[in-house]
Amino acid sequence: MQYDSDVSVFDVISLVVQFVTASAALTLAFIGLRISAKPGIRVQVDRDGGPVVFTPGEEAAISIYVELRGFFYGKPTATDLKLTVNVAEAWDFKRLYWTAPGPSVSDQMGHGKGLKPRPWWALWHRRPGTGPSKYLVAERLWLTRDEQGETLEATLVAPDKPGTYLGWVHGLANEGDCGVQVFKLTCQNKIAAA
Repeated sequence: MQYDSDVSVFDVISLVVQFVTASAALTLAFIGLRISAKPGIRVQVDRDGGPVVFTPGEEAAISIYVELRGFFYGKPTATDLKLTVNVAEAWDFKRLYWTAPGPSVSDQMGHGKGLKPRPWWALWHRRPGTGPSKYLVAERLWLTRDEQGETLEATLVAPDKPGTYLGWVHGLANEGDCGVQVFKLTCQNKIAAA
């Protein structure tokens, strides 16, 4: 069986040029992503290694572990990072403590605006908005690709009314906004032992 082919040298050269052009465009797009990448943060909140549960009026410390979150195309360093730790207005902040770059404490509580609710179309990440908040700020932190994250310790006083409240951490570095990570704070009445 014999095939007729009308492939000319011009067709082969055109195909090679198209392949080289497409490869160059993809390479430049990837380099652009890496150069323009902004740092992101990932936050884990716990109390003595477990869930964040308080009894009404209880004062205790929670641990906030913040690490650099990377993307498939890059993991830029977050320099001169400022973390704002927010809790619902019903809660009281006593202090925020961190150890990098050396022991530092923040106890000047501020009042914030709260979070906007997620849009109706964000079905799997729905969250209600919050009212006003209280916050403390940790400054001069650095998060890099190869190092462990930073641990902050926040001392809180639970409200008198049981319920589930939202808290959130917002990061802002020299390289840009690092995003907002939301966590839950639970206040429940003590269950009597039988």
